[in-house]
Amino acid sequence: MNYIANSGIPLRTDSDFPIQHDKVIIVDNVTVETGSFNFTKAAETKNSENAVVIWNMPKLAESFLEHWQDRWNRGRDYRSSY
Repeated sequence: MNYIANSGIPLRTDSDFPIQHDKVIIVDNVTVETGSFNFTKAAETKNSENAVVIWNMPKLAESFLEHWQDRWNRGRDYRSSY
């Protein structure tokens, strides 16, 4: 997380949930990718994973975005430790 924060990308932490397990990408407010895939080498080469891309579904994308925004709003800004 320090690497990302030190690169100028805003990060937030949320202690309301012990594990943030959401995996979702929202593109242009109309397309959603979700599933178990963790974007790691192990997920790519060893694990049994799934990913679903749902195209051109703005209402569904809005629902996912509202969920994401709720989690973002609950969080606190992460400050790099170095």
